[in-house]
Amino acid sequence: MKRTAWLPILLLSTSTTFAAEPSFLQRDKIDLRAVLPEPPQAGSAALKSDLAALHRIEAHRSEADAERARYDENNPTVFLFATVLGPNFTEAQLPLTAAFFKRVRDDESAFGDGAKDLFKRPRPFEVDTTLHPVCRTKDIGTSYPSGYMLRGVLYARLLSEALPEKKAAIVKRGDDFANNRLVCGSHYPSDMVGSRALALRMAELLLASPEFRAAFEPVRAEMRHALGLA
Repeated sequence: MKRTAWLPILLLSTSTTFAAEPSFLQRDKIDLRAVLPEPPQAGSAALKSDLAALHRIEAHRSEADAERARYDENNPTVFLFATVLGPNFTEAQLPLTAAFFKRVRDDESAFGDGAKDLFKRPRPFEVDTTLHPVCRTKDIGTSYPSGYMLRGVLYARLLSEALPEKKAAIVKRGDDFANNRLVCGSHYPSDMVGSRALALRMAELLLASPEFRAAFEPVRAEMRHALGLA
């Protein structure tokens, strides 16, 4: 298989530039190359399949779909789950939750941006100029893995741990949030594979950390109280 021009950069990269300092996990806790499969290469059947899927999504995308995707792009905090957890799930009513998930966001950004720096995958609309994205296309970095997809899966996994009664709705909302990046035209379907793998590995390590558990317990209690759960 013919290699792309950017692949040697990926293989020769020996350092990772992190945009944020993680709050809970040390950087050496996750070997990004071990966790993340390599994204499809230029000219591969897998990349053609990715692009074909985006064209199908675009062909059936309504303006309402685009509006939902843009809404999620502009509201990427844990409170996106208010749509399934109810009107009490707000930053004003959950200050501990808000502060805690800002710390989780630091971990997500550190490892997600570090992975982007390793793979440097072009956005789909840069590869196929016949695509018509409906969300931001400037200054949004590289495609793999998706920070939004990573966040949706990671937040859903952590919220499900605290609110198991709501797990099905939480997971669906997280998946919808992630899939809206495909509706936007900002990511490939295969970006979700890497994002999910990294999110689940991060959640596993976080939930195994005594420091994280200690910080999470009052947050769990706050959420359950606000939502009227025993």
